[in-house]
Amino acid sequence: MTMTHMTTKKIVLAAAAVASALLASDPAAAARGVNEIIADHITALGGKAALARHKTLVVKRKITIKGMGMEGLEERYAASGDRFLSMTSIPGIGTVKQGSDGKTFWSEDPINGLRLLSGAEKAQARIDGSWNAELRLTELYKSVAVVPAPESAPKGVALECLELTPGEGRPMTVCFDASSHRRVFQAGRQTTPQGEIPFSARFSDWKTFDGISLPTFEETTAGPTTIEARVSEVKFGEKLDPGLFKLKRPAASKAKAPAASRGAPGATP
Repeated sequence: MTMTHMTTKKIVLAAAAVASALLASDPAAAARGVNEIIADHITALGGKAALARHKTLVVKRKITIKGMGMEGLEERYAASGDRFLSMTSIPGIGTVKQGSDGKTFWSEDPINGLRLLSGAEKAQARIDGSWNAELRLTELYKSVAVVPAPESAPKGVALECLELTPGEGRPMTVCFDASSHRRVFQAGRQTTPQGEIPFSARFSDWKTFDGISLPTFEETTAGPTTIEARVSEVKFGEKLDPGLFKLKRPAASKAKAPAASRGAPGATP
């Protein structure tokens, strides 16, 4: 082997090493697939076995509306079979509820009253209330694709982002820390009776409860409003009454039954 051949070989190897380093540092070239990202996120949560072991969940959070000096409490009850009930109470505003027994989806708030959900609102509630949704993302959404991090996502940290497109309604972008594989950000547009509202949310302060890792702090910006939510209680395995999730229609003598497309102002369950 001549000295020239040896030198050429060294140059080729050096170039290959540089190319490999560049490819590794290029997010587009090193992008991982949907299944890999989801699998690592499930592992970060505690794993499939730990998630499948639980059948009920109770979460309570303290709610603070920034800049308005208003605080409240959110209570969320969830169970297998895609049953859930979310109640947020804020003095001066009232109580906002949303729930499902796995078949009927409904909501109630001081402005729109008691309503059966339909269309994009129903699709949103169905996904939000799906038990162990992390294990079913490709089932719950029409499509799941790897996308670049949006401009509004956190800076200074490597992110892996997925665009989740439901059967009805707008897509949502969810970003995971590329190192810890925990969800740190999501953004999209929420369908409401008042129209679509853009939102973004940041998640942090992850802690482990009965083998499952959950974020204990969330900051959500919806339109001009920013709300902070901090977890005060998490319980798995609580015995929950099935009636908790059912729509409680108002008595016919007091108010009309809730409408699917428009609210029934003044109706109470």
